[in-house]
Amino acid sequence: MGLEKLGSAASQVSVMQKDLSDLQPQLVDASRQVDEMMVVIEKESAEVASVEKTVKADEVNTLTSMSVCLSVCLSVCSFVCLAVPLA
Repeated sequence: MGLEKLGSAASQVSVMQKDLSDLQPQLVDASRQVDEMMVVIEKESAEVASVEKTVKADEVNTLTSMSVCLSVCLSVCSFVCLAVPLA
């Protein structure tokens, strides 16, 4: 009984070793694909960082312009209120 289990286990290990050997080329190919994707991701990440920097600068400029516009609008509104009689 014990020898049969050892024999069965050895047979199963042999099958698994063959499966691993058969899968080795797929693993090498998958690893190569991952390396290629990482190169693309790193390149795109650098491009995104550059665009993000530009967008943030544009956001600051837009907020500054908006603040000036609101200030001018309030000034104009106050002048209009003074110029237009209420009744």
